Amino acid sequence: TVEYFLRQDDVNELQARLFRRAIDMCRALIQEKGYGAKDVEKVLLIGGPTLSPFLQQMVSTGATTASGFHVEGLGIPIDTAV
Repeated sequence: TVEYFLRQDDVNELQARLFRRAIDMCRALIQEKGYGAKDVEKVLLIGGPTLSPFLQQMVSTGATTASGFHVEGLGIPIDTAV
């Protein structure tokens, strides 16, 4: 039997690059359509990973992992009401 303790920081590190890729795609689409963050009222996240507080922070304001990997947020409020 092998035991491994996975800390929240470890999970954030594993997810950060994938989340950044998704955020970059959203940013590119918004810019491609001629809009900016101020033109978008809110972001509605859908799906299991979107419940992650780390992802929500990354999307709205940006975040840095424990190892220093930084993701710039979209600067758009998150709607978690759904």
